[in-house]
Amino acid sequence: MKCSICKEEKLEKGYGEIYGHNAQPINDGRCCTVCNMEVVVPMRIKLFQANVDFRNKKETKTKVEKEK
Repeated sequence: MKCSICKEEKLEKGYGEIYGHNAQPINDGRCCTVCNMEVVVPMRIKLFQANVDFRNKKETKTKVEKEK
């Protein structure tokens, strides 16, 4: 599997290395475990804290905000 972020060929035997991890919101490809932990997950946390749905690339409203 070739990582869509670092572009390195990963040959380890773990699940993430064989099938790759979802690389969204960085790109629509698959990524290695290292890039998943160091790039993808931190970006998802930042987007979550900013209340952005990275799948739809738009701000979302919480249940409390919708009830107002």
